[in-house]
Parts: sequence; C-alpha cells; structure tokens
Amino acid sequence: MWIFMIAVLFLSLGCHATGKVASPCEELTFSAAKSSDEETAAASSPASKKESVEKNRSSELVVLIHGMGRSPRSLSSMSRYLSKKGYRTVLFGYSSFFSDARVREIGKQLAKTVAHESKGSDVARVHFVGHSLGNIVIRWLLANNYPRKLGRVVMLAPPNRGSKMADGFAPLFGWLLPALRDLRTDPRSTAQALTTPEGVEIGVIAGKRDRKVSVRESHLEGEKDHAIVDSSHTFLMSRKDVQELTHCFLNTGWFHEPEEP
Repeated sequence: MWIFMIAVLFLSLGCHATGKVASPCEELTFSAAKSSDEETAAASSPASKKESVEKNRSSELVVLIHGMGRSPRSLSSMSRYLSKKGYRTVLFGYSSFFSDARVREIGKQLAKTVAHESKGSDVARVHFVGHSLGNIVIRWLLANNYPRKLGRVVMLAPPNRGSKMADGFAPLFGWLLPALRDLRTDPRSTAQALTTPEGVEIGVIAGKRDRKVSVRESHLEGEKDHAIVDSSHTFLMSRKDVQELTHCFLNTGWFHEPEEP
C-alpha cells in the first residue's frame, strides 16, 4: 500500500503556485448579440472596436482532458472559466490505472466522446485543452482519428518529448500506471513517436518550476506558440493567468495578441 501511495503522490500531487502573472492577452468576452440600439450606443466606447468582432462562442466546443492519476474535477476550474467566456465545455474522464490505461486505449475512448458531442450541426468547431498525459492522448487522436471540426489545441505541461521522471518510474510502477511507458524519453515511446498533422494550431504552456515535465520536454515540433509561467505541474491549469492565456489562444491562435501593423 505504501508503494501505491508514494506513486500517486509523486505523479499526482505538487505545490500550487500562488504568484500571479498578468495575462498579455486582453480580456475577451463573448456575449449574445446586442440590439441595434445597444450597438449604436456602444460604438463610442473605446472597447467597441474589439467588441464588434467578438462572436458568440456557444457553437464552439472545448473538450478538456485531465492528466495521469487525476479526474475530470482537476479541470473543473478551467471548464467554468471557458464556459463564462461562451464556450460549451465537456470534461472527458478516464482511468489511469491498470491494463486499459495506455494512450491508445484512452484515445479510442476520447474519439467516441468527440464524435458524439460534435455530431450536431450546432457545433462549428471542436477545441481541445489537455493537461500532462491528456495532451499525448490528444496527439494520438489527431494522428489516428482526426476530428472533422477541429479548432485549436492548448497543451498544459505536456510531456511532448517524453519525461525523465517517467523513465525512472515506469520500471517500478508501470504495472499500476501503464501510460508511464508511453511517456518515456525513448524514441520508440508514444510521446516521442506520434506525429502531428500539418496545419493544426497548437499552443503550449509550460511551468518554469515543473519538476515532472521540464520546459524543454514540453516543446512540440510545429507548435504555433509557447508560453512559460511561474508554476509547478499539478495545479498549473487552475491559475488565472493560465486560464486567460488558454482563452486567448483559443480565440486568436496566439498567447500574445499580434500587434496591428
């Protein structure tokens, strides 16, 4: 039992970063269409230019995928934040334990969920937000069951190049957490071997104090943007600045809004 507890503590727990980093992306709000009178009145507002191009995001779905040893609740704060911005959110859950918990099997479950949630004509785009192992599951989906209505992808603390910590723990706890083998730095591991289709807009957010997935290990070939925050691993997704950066990328395709020429 003590071995089990040590494994879960190392892989699932961490220190919550309390420092706040100002978001470089301005707050964007998605509201229902205003009446013509309201639009006229708002035209003189300094924010009217930005508001005029904002859209109601109710037709845009965000699927959130948690990390190893966690549950959908770990992304509930992010889900609530994005819901307030007008997106429809789905928290995808899976078990990290025992024989069926490899990336391939979890990816197949995710494919079924995405197909079900996006089959209606009311869904225009499907975005993804993943934490840790959840990002490798997203990459499996992109490589093997590409979503028809794919939008953008935000990866939080992703072991895209594998993780040295997984190298150390896989031989000891691979029987309990099989996906550890998929996260090794070995070139043959799933994290290393998966290819990403061209044209996918992917933004990566890494934690400067992350001892499970280093900044170097978070990078992905073809990523569109990359941001670093002063955070550890486990609660990175609950930080306000990370949530703002996530929203910014889903909306614009950048963590920092491009300056107008």
